[in-house]
Amino acid sequence: MSATQSGRIIFITGGSGGLGRSVAKRFLSEGHTVVITGRTDAKLKQAVEWINPSNPKRLHTIILDLESLSSIRGAVESFKALGFPTLDILINNAGRTTVNHEFVADTKIVEKTIFANAVGPWYLTMLLRPSIPSGGRILFVTSSLHDPDMSGIFTGMSNDQVKSPNLFNMLDGNTKFNGLAYYKISKLATVWITYVMAKQYPDLVINTMCPGFVPVTSLNRDQPWIFRAVLKFSRHLLSESVTEEQSISEYVYYTTSEELNGVTGVYFTHGKKSKSSKRSYNMKEATRFWNLACDICNTPKYNLEL
Repeated sequence: MSATQSGRIIFITGGSGGLGRSVAKRFLSEGHTVVITGRTDAKLKQAVEWINPSNPKRLHTIILDLESLSSIRGAVESFKALGFPTLDILINNAGRTTVNHEFVADTKIVEKTIFANAVGPWYLTMLLRPSIPSGGRILFVTSSLHDPDMSGIFTGMSNDQVKSPNLFNMLDGNTKFNGLAYYKISKLATVWITYVMAKQYPDLVINTMCPGFVPVTSLNRDQPWIFRAVLKFSRHLLSESVTEEQSISEYVYYTTSEELNGVTGVYFTHGKKSKSSKRSYNMKEATRFWNLACDICNTPKYNLEL
């Protein structure tokens, strides 16, 4: 991997814990200015203490709840208030799973996991996009679990919805809800968003990546303890398992390496260009989801023709 460009302004969602926090620490050590988000002030304060930046003026915190449109708008205003001339790198890192069928307050068109993992990050990105200069980078974190044809322990489970031709009539989860299934759908939607956005804004570098299974992440915080225990102790059996250090290095590579200048609309795994699921390349469905996000967020000016 090539040398990185230093001195950038970097915005990381989900930076109060797990991989996001570790990635922020690495970026700071390389001379960048970093803005991390978290759901509560207490978690952000803990993150700052853990990161312990050598120059505290280069680390900023913003409260952001990706399950709330008003919180997303507030976070964008908080970023603007910091007074940076540009935003060079946006990393949509935050993600969640859930075992319960729930909705956010803003909509019942999609259930909570899809909203928090796909719609919320889309809205945040569209609001921050005017601050990102030509050549700036946007990275969406997805998961290889979006691909039902991939081999592995969890990839073969709960694929009925993500493979269904009736998918768009099932996004609310009202007919049959399964937490893993809807997590997979949310990550398929993340890839769709990436591909459409890359076509719409060719002056930016917009990509998506699977970080692999990293035990340090707090992604499964809402899962039953037995599920978390199985994940922890079966790590060596997972083909996508990587160390925290490997994953951090990949985040840095995708967002700062000069090798990737102009490389956009790509799905990355293990530091390399990869093929996402067959369905993720269906641009008609990708555009349909994009327009659905527009409807949910009441942003008709971003609607695209199918």
